[in-house]
Amino acid sequence: MGEVLVGIAIFACLAGASLVSLMMHERFPSHHLGDDTSAVVRLAANLFVVMSSLVLGLMINSAKNTFESINGNVHTFATDIILLDRMLRHYGPEADSARQSLTAYVQRVVDTSTADSDTTVVPNRLSELLLNQVGDIWRD
Repeated sequence: MGEVLVGIAIFACLAGASLVSLMMHERFPSHHLGDDTSAVVRLAANLFVVMSSLVLGLMINSAKNTFESINGNVHTFATDIILLDRMLRHYGPEADSARQSLTAYVQRVVDTSTADSDTTVVPNRLSELLLNQVGDIWRD
């Protein structure tokens, strides 16, 4: 919500500055209204546009890279869990308790991870214990 308010405040300031400059245009001395002054103002405006575009492009690229990195990590973790489940399935009924703990862990993480949460993996003691239980069963 704060970002919207900042955007509205910046828009209001820019619109206000434009309106004030339109009202003050007639009061400027004639040497301030020449072609040289207009060229300098255009160059300064172009500089702000180019710098804003550059910053915006870098921010979008950074967000894209962060998303791709997190997305890759999630896919790698999911693939590792699937491979672990397949490996435990090959061991037969002796590994059923480890598979049940793994299934409970995955179900717990899916249930606690929501679209409106700050992180994709909610720090949860029960989820950690379920995953540790898979390792403990595997070692025994």
